Amino acid sequence: MSSVNGAATARLARFSGVESENRYENVCQSQLLQSLWRTLTRYLQLKKDREAARAKAIRDGLIPDPNRKTRLEEAFNLVGTCEDMCPEFEREQREYQRAVDKWELNPVTRRIDPKRAVKTFHRPAAGDETPLPSDVRPPHVLKMTLDYLIHDLLESNSLEATHHFLRDRTRSIRQDFTLQHENGLIAIECHERIARLHILSLHEMRGVQDFTEHMEMEQLRKVLQSIVEFYDDSRYSNTLPPNEPEFRAYHLLAHIRDPDVARQLERQPAHILDSPIVQVALDLRSLAQRNNITSSRRAANTEATQNFFSRLFATIRQPQVSFMMACLMEYHFADIRKGALKAMKSSFREAHKAFPIGTLTEMLGFDDETQTASFASACRLELVLDPASAMPVGVKLHSKALFDGKLSARALGCI
Repeated sequence: MSSVNGAATARLARFSGVESENRYENVCQSQLLQSLWRTLTRYLQLKKDREAARAKAIRDGLIPDPNRKTRLEEAFNLVGTCEDMCPEFEREQREYQRAVDKWELNPVTRRIDPKRAVKTFHRPAAGDETPLPSDVRPPHVLKMTLDYLIHDLLESNSLEATHHFLRDRTRSIRQDFTLQHENGLIAIECHERIARLHILSLHEMRGVQDFTEHMEMEQLRKVLQSIVEFYDDSRYSNTLPPNEPEFRAYHLLAHIRDPDVARQLERQPAHILDSPIVQVALDLRSLAQRNNITSSRRAANTEATQNFFSRLFATIRQPQVSFMMACLMEYHFADIRKGALKAMKSSFREAHKAFPIGTLTEMLGFDDETQTASFASACRLELVLDPASAMPVGVKLHSKALFDGKLSARALGCI
């Protein structure tokens, strides 16, 4: 710690040696140096106090002793005691390390604001120490934190501006639930709301620079997996979560080509399996299956499927398909449309006329003919142009037509 103090002193001395002829600048510089010194002093003191706090927590049996083997029957759950959205030690540490997000700054002092700061996600690594109870937020604080993120931050700012911050901080909320092995009603409610946020992001952030759909879907699938496990655990306590059918349906659509997820759903009680939203999800899954997937990295083909892609998009337009379900299905559109064009290409002969682009737009659920033409071009299909307007009026779909189905779903989805 002496080396740290020495480095900090040298840094402050370097700044102190800078003189300015402007009296106002000298005052501001002095205040800045005092603020930096207070932050450093507070951070080093808290860091020192943590050693004593960790030893006491081990003695009191609040966290396991890393130097002692623990038998399974002696295992216990960590109970968080932090009443803030961000623990005090992390606030001071991140301010010292200049790792404070703009959404956490006090607009007047430009320092970290305890009322705005939210605990960051910490990726687990080998050799990490067990978090102290004071580092972990209990369920009611986690719910309060999520309320702040959604009702205060997101309602006052755009999703595009806050998405990165929200994604990291909601991961941290999930992490604190996991550390405490919490699976009660508060944990279920918070995970459900986080899942809805990810589904909405898949739609609203589509095509935004630096947004990666597959990473968003990866987090959504992790949240949904936790939710269905919570639902399974709730059966032992005779608890019936009110939104279980909705999120069982989302789980199925997120894994639309995974037969194991469908089998798991079919083993659910009748009140889940027979619910309208689950039945709609099962219909969508059935219509989305393909039998012309050639890449070994993709899910296996569904034998004997009839490639009902036009019925799929017609069904999605129906009122029984909720907005959230449509947002989730949108993630699969590029892949479904590639399969549809591939199936149609195999069905027509070269002698046939070009397929009308207006009909194709309706069949594949595009918003307009421009989108259809762009998608077909991305698949290397040849367009037929109107001689007068030079606008595309047809797509050449036949067995000998050039077709590139290897373009990523993300690239096609941005068209």
